[in-house]
Amino acid sequence: MDLYIGGREHAILHLIYARFYTKFIHDLGLIGFDEPFTRMYTHGLIQGESRRVVTDEMDRYVSEAELEQMLASGKVTEDQVFRRVEKMSKSKLNGADVTELVRQYGADAVRLTILFMGPAEADSVWDANGVKGPYNFLRRWYDLALSSAPLVEDLPQMGPEARLNAAGRKLRYAAHSLADKASVEFEGRFAFNTVIAKAMELINEIRGFIAAENLTGPCKGTGDAGLPSRWALAEAFDILARSMAPFAPHTAEEAWAAQGGKGSVLDAGWPKADPAALTLDEVELPVTINGKIKATIKLPKDASREAIEHAALANEHVQRALGGKKPTKLVAVPGRIVNVVIREQ
Repeated sequence: MDLYIGGREHAILHLIYARFYTKFIHDLGLIGFDEPFTRMYTHGLIQGESRRVVTDEMDRYVSEAELEQMLASGKVTEDQVFRRVEKMSKSKLNGADVTELVRQYGADAVRLTILFMGPAEADSVWDANGVKGPYNFLRRWYDLALSSAPLVEDLPQMGPEARLNAAGRKLRYAAHSLADKASVEFEGRFAFNTVIAKAMELINEIRGFIAAENLTGPCKGTGDAGLPSRWALAEAFDILARSMAPFAPHTAEEAWAAQGGKGSVLDAGWPKADPAALTLDEVELPVTINGKIKATIKLPKDASREAIEHAALANEHVQRALGGKKPTKLVAVPGRIVNVVIREQ
């Protein structure tokens, strides 16, 4: 097998059994390999809050519902309840039944909630309220796909990417960054929370792009002045649906169909990032003053250190924060950040 995925508890059970039998069969000369797995990936555990009630009459774990009844009836008091976040277990009654969450928010939202909790190898604490963020993201995506469908319907063929304006190139950068991130994580890192974060960023980029480019109504054909922008928008929605299909298949299918996609999004193929789209003519740099971000500045990606420093000090938000004071220290890291230090009075 190419990959074995299991939790820490599997390291002394399933894994040892599999390795022992593989080596045994290898020594019999029946197979030509002595290890069953090319790679092992150990995922983290989802933890939950346990509730242990300790009184003169009892010492046991209780469910959340039972604890509420005990407290309401006066059978126990809060100081007799010991709460602890630990591995979910049937014996500790701290598991999570997501059936109601699926019924209320949908399977896609619950799946995204679990994947968005953190890197797959890290332990996470389950919080049912965490589903609201992913649910709102899916709603924004679905609503945006429906409302903007006329903008990208029946578009004529687009020419080279160079015809895009700066806003179009920025949107294309965001879309292809998502495709690139999704491919990297699926190829072995499994930090799917970062892919979902990129998708959320892309939705924000799309919303801002539509407003900034003042796109309205259907395309007027090859003579439409906004055709390059419409093409960039259509590509962004296409990449978003195909990249997110493994995470939110139901929403992806609906968005794909709304945007005029043919067949199922799962049959559309995996999106491939265009290396040319992963570079920007301009970059945004945060400017910090004494460690706190006060502004962002836009500059050509190859701007010199001196040009970056000049732009940072000329920014109105930075000038207001400085209040006429001269910086004690100014450090510009091209492509990264500008740090301004002033001496506090």
